[in-house]
Amino acid sequence: MKRKIKVVHIIPDLGNGGAERLVIDLIKNGNRDSFEYYIISLYPDPKNHLSKELSAKDATTYYLNKTPGFKPHFIFKIWALLRQISPDVIHSHRYVLRYLIPFYLISRNVIKVHTVHNIAEKELDDKKYWVHKLAFKIGVIPIGISREITNSIKSFYRTNKVKTINNGIPLEKFRAEKKKAKSGPIKIINIGRFSEQKNHLALLDIIKELSSKTDNFRVTLIGDGPLKSKIEDRAKDFNIIDKIDFLGIRYDVPDLLRKSDIFISTSLWEGLPLTIIEAMAAGNAILASNV
Repeated sequence: MKRKIKVVHIIPDLGNGGAERLVIDLIKNGNRDSFEYYIISLYPDPKNHLSKELSAKDATTYYLNKTPGFKPHFIFKIWALLRQISPDVIHSHRYVLRYLIPFYLISRNVIKVHTVHNIAEKELDDKKYWVHKLAFKIGVIPIGISREITNSIKSFYRTNKVKTINNGIPLEKFRAEKKKAKSGPIKIINIGRFSEQKNHLALLDIIKELSSKTDNFRVTLIGDGPLKSKIEDRAKDFNIIDKIDFLGIRYDVPDLLRKSDIFISTSLWEGLPLTIIEAMAAGNAILASNV
């Protein structure tokens, strides 16, 4: 019987972001006859929708229960786990490369790839930048999730050894029947973490301007994050809070997208957002900042 190729994905956690969603989708759509999948998550099991999607047949998953901040002893913890698994491919995500450099320096026969999920200069702070620059010099292959991301990696890290693998989604989960003409308010939706990058303040400016011209719309905001209360307060100040539904984290996103008309994104920077691809699959018109 042919030996399966062992692929290990290493990610900080299995939260509700696009990188985490992509890892789950890659594994669940992988070829079980050829590949054996493992996930190493630095943080505890969040017991959320994503982690619950994983079954034993999808991947062997390890939660290392790290707490916030850089923990040097996790270098050896991960090293021991990788030696136990003996992987053929290690696929890292976000900032975990700083825990892998020592292992990579002596592991010549492992294929090492790292996906950059956002504009290279925006993804990391200065200290982590140097770690990634070193990793790419010692044989880790960077992967850009879009042409724009690939170009940013080439420019920022001064390397041409970059592969582009465009983000994708399982279309059948989001695909909608052709939308029919309907009465009622126009339904506008935004999905994103309440953070500087997603630029919800600009979104509120748009809603305020729109509300001065028509009442025939309703806005749904999905997500959570450090700026959520600030955005809610600003919506009250603008007297538009009654036009907005703050739904928090939701796990029925495909259904919510199918019930919407327009997907809006006001982000200051992006990689290749899964949310926009999902909204397109669900038949939404897209209104987005030029990033």
